[in-house]
Amino acid sequence: MRAIATLLVFGLSVCLAFGAEAARSKKIKTDGGKNAKGAVAGMRAYTPEQIAAYNRGVTALDLRDYAQARKYFEAALALNDEFPEAHNNLAYTLRMVSLDNAESSLQHYGRALELAPRFAQALYYRAVLFVQLDRAADAEKDRAALKTLDTGESKKFAAELAKIIKARKAKAPQGALSIYPALAQ
Repeated sequence: MRAIATLLVFGLSVCLAFGAEAARSKKIKTDGGKNAKGAVAGMRAYTPEQIAAYNRGVTALDLRDYAQARKYFEAALALNDEFPEAHNNLAYTLRMVSLDNAESSLQHYGRALELAPRFAQALYYRAVLFVQLDRAADAEKDRAALKTLDTGESKKFAAELAKIIKARKAKAPQGALSIYPALAQ
């Protein structure tokens, strides 16, 4: 009975945390000039071409068309490598395709955080990848960094991470991981 309860709690935590991830990526809006709404604070303006490629990637991500999303985020980065949102979403996309892309995904999360150190979403996503890779200590570091940001979003991410890390440390049976295929790899 206890194993079933653990399995259900783990499954619910995973579904809540991972199911909501893609929905968190927002399109960047522009007023027709150099002002981008929805971009990470402190970043310089993006060109309409960069925003268009990025937004097409977000649309593909929302549709879970990871191959197409990857192309669009890579196109946005080809236009501007200093685009933390595109690095973050490319990293997420690569991770969703396969954990074989983990190293590349970590590089893109790292670049996003290099460009925007207070980018809560990138910290969260990277920590989730660390959990998937059984690197709980690294995930805890990102969770601690999220807590220092002291925003509503960062607090929510930190709380979600605490549940995910705890569930993963409980070493749920392999069958529980099948509810989220990327975790089972």
